[in-house]
Amino acid sequence: LQQGYQHILQDEGRHVGGGTTIIRELVEENPEYEEIVRDVIEGNKESLIGFISYQLANPDLDLQQYQELKARQYRQRCKEMGIEVNETLAEEIRDPDAQFVRV
Repeated sequence: LQQGYQHILQDEGRHVGGGTTIIRELVEENPEYEEIVRDVIEGNKESLIGFISYQLANPDLDLQQYQELKARQYRQRCKEMGIEVNETLAEEIRDPDAQFVRV
């Protein structure tokens, strides 16, 4: 089971890495695409936090620590994609009372 989980993480990492590389290349060639990427991120911000049902169902989860991790991941992905971090969104990700967290 543990080995299978490691394979899943590796596979998902390749998807994320490949996607961020493609976005970075597109934004480098077409700087006007950055706004589109930022709009897509904003429209799907609940995915930045992860599975909301997991958060609410896991009594051992340190929600603040989890959200700090997600904020760092968001910043890292922006860097990898070559886009500016939306500081308002980064703060919202850290907020355990954010509307999209408790939906």
